[in-house]
Amino acid sequence: MSRLLFAVPLLSACSGMPMTNLEALEALDQTLRSDSGIEVTADAVEVSTTFTLGAAVEAAAGELEAFWASQAPCTTVAVAGPTVTIDYGTLGDSCSYNGRTYAGISEITVLSAANGAVDVGHAWTGLTDGAFQVDGTADVTWDGVALTRAVDTTHTWIDLSTGETVEVTGAHVMGTLEGEGFFDGGITLDGDRQWVSDGNEWSLLFTGVEARWIDPAPQAGALTVTAPNGKTLDIVFSRVDEATIRAELTGTRQPLAFEITALGLVETVD
Repeated sequence: MSRLLFAVPLLSACSGMPMTNLEALEALDQTLRSDSGIEVTADAVEVSTTFTLGAAVEAAAGELEAFWASQAPCTTVAVAGPTVTIDYGTLGDSCSYNGRTYAGISEITVLSAANGAVDVGHAWTGLTDGAFQVDGTADVTWDGVALTRAVDTTHTWIDLSTGETVEVTGAHVMGTLEGEGFFDGGITLDGDRQWVSDGNEWSLLFTGVEARWIDPAPQAGALTVTAPNGKTLDIVFSRVDEATIRAELTGTRQPLAFEITALGLVETVD
């Protein structure tokens, strides 16, 4: 998701920002990397919404166990009451799902499952895809009526190639944009994220974001990035036509505007 949402500001960074170009590039790089841990845990979170809405807690946990046992047979899966524990072993076991190889432990606890809503707790211990390691928790509430998923997370991720450690907290609500299935056509996104990298605190705010999977950038909504020095960068997206999206950057010395085509081409506009 992050690659879709932030492709445009990354391309525009060299045009000059109030933070200075180096500060802006750092802010954009931090923003791109802030959800590295979320990407590692995305499969576990996605799977937690596959069971039947309204099922009893123990029954829902049993469905999760059956799913993982069939989809990722190289894992060790165990159920204790409402909690499913998935042990991926080590990276040497070549345990893969959705094209990724995992190691570590993921615990999924079905906290409640009734009246069209499911509340699931996640806990990750040494969960890794070989590039990043994640330790932490998330609470995910799935609303089968509103077709939204609310995620509250507190976790730490480590870049295994550099040893960089980043602490992340955040809360966002993701909805479905279009399509017959959940999130098939695209997503809506509202919420925030805060992270600490090298002792510096950053924050990101999502407001009314609409992103279709077929587009290179969001077609609506705004992102606000706040750097440790308090300076902010705002990016507002709007659709020009079916093949073109406009991105306007404010908070700069001079406002900047770009148009992005369906092929991902970016042009500066007045």
